[in-house]
Amino acid sequence: MKRSDVLLKKCMGILLVSAVLFVFESCANVPSQDPSRPISQTTVPQEPEEELFDASLFRNQDSGPSFISGRFFLETDRCYYVLRDEYIYYSAKEKPDFHILCSRPDCYHNDENCNAYGDMALGWFDGKLYCVSVLSVPLEDRMRLGLVRMDEDGRNHERLAYLDITVSPSGQVGGYYFFGFHKGYLYFYVDAKIMYRVSLKTGEIRQILDGLIGDSNLVNSVRIAEDNMYLVLNDIAEDQYSLYEYGLSDGKIRLICPWMKNRLHSWTVEDGVLYFYNEENRAFTEMDLKTGDTSVWEAALPDHHNIFYDDDWIYVSSWEEERNPVNQTFEIYDRSYQLIDRLILQGKTVRFFSASDKLFFSPFLSNPVRYYLPKSDFGKGNLELKDVNSKP
Repeated sequence: MKRSDVLLKKCMGILLVSAVLFVFESCANVPSQDPSRPISQTTVPQEPEEELFDASLFRNQDSGPSFISGRFFLETDRCYYVLRDEYIYYSAKEKPDFHILCSRPDCYHNDENCNAYGDMALGWFDGKLYCVSVLSVPLEDRMRLGLVRMDEDGRNHERLAYLDITVSPSGQVGGYYFFGFHKGYLYFYVDAKIMYRVSLKTGEIRQILDGLIGDSNLVNSVRIAEDNMYLVLNDIAEDQYSLYEYGLSDGKIRLICPWMKNRLHSWTVEDGVLYFYNEENRAFTEMDLKTGDTSVWEAALPDHHNIFYDDDWIYVSSWEEERNPVNQTFEIYDRSYQLIDRLILQGKTVRFFSASDKLFFSPFLSNPVRYYLPKSDFGKGNLELKDVNSKP
């Protein structure tokens, strides 16, 4: 940054004030002495008077398989946020253009001291971001998993609680686990047999469902809708699966129905209705959770697929090789189960996540977000991924 001779002659007090202000400026305006150091700009728009998007609610896409779904994507009135490879990226909503959520000029964005460090899970509540992160504990000379609160621009990290999940000396998290944020709480389980709830206000941790899940009854998948948690549990002794409902307010537990292994990732609950794809009957299915009444719509999907639901659409990602989702076919159905559009992702292995008016796509080994699709283009028959770096 150039400084005039006049500024150089100003008093030391003004220089000190300028230095303090400089720290909070975008580091995109600061020449880096190390050309390999990432440089980004963090400018979160001003908060409006009323929130239109409730970013505190559980999102089904956060619980999907990591090799397909984007994992931990947030939309607020002002920004999009996505957690990718341990760090948080953000974009203003006017035009998708994702940057790392750190503007510190002294930061290399490569350790837990970075403002954008988020690690494993991302949530939002009451104007703050929340992350589940592997943290150093210097006095104990070890690593622990912690729940961290921060400002929406990535500043002012504050540890709320340590979570009881084993972390190796190298920082690797072991076991089988789940994280989900919903209405001011973090829900997580350890090795699929111990479930906890953590208050995002106080950091208080409480074990829940200890009478239902354990060594012989393991959690396979979780969804949260309105004031209920829905869990698919595996009875190890009988090798059977069942769907349960747990009231988040009253603690009541209800067995809903038997379950099949191949439904584990392709289901959701909305307004008291269970939505899933029945692999045996090859049909989209709806079941009223109060009456048990079901309705089906036949749809012969490919053997290897994943299904994701949002408020208006159903997305089916399919591929040929079981664990190698390359050359995906991406199909879009409306909520009446009519095929609306199709996109062939030739040569691309991508994750995707859903915003209110767009789909975002993130290729492996690439930027956190590379492409997007406006939902207004659905059904026009000419779907084409748009590059976030292209000019309008």
